[in-house]
Amino acid sequence: MKAIHLLYDDLPDTLITPVELRHKRVEVVLMEVESAGRLRGLKDWIASMPDVGDDSIFARQTDAGREDVRWDT
Repeated sequence: MKAIHLLYDDLPDTLITPVELRHKRVEVVLMEVESAGRLRGLKDWIASMPDVGDDSIFARQTDAGREDVRWDT
């Protein structure tokens, strides 16, 4: 896996796609970096989310479409 981390002090109106990632499946995460430095990255941002709700809503659903693979045993 190749990762590219870019930090902009002033985000431009358009972003240029790196040549090596064009026409590939990618994930793009845009996150404002707070000037106070309270949240330093994606991991801190996720950790700051409140712990509410039932974790079972994130459980893997039974895969009924593929008979040769069994995900939930």
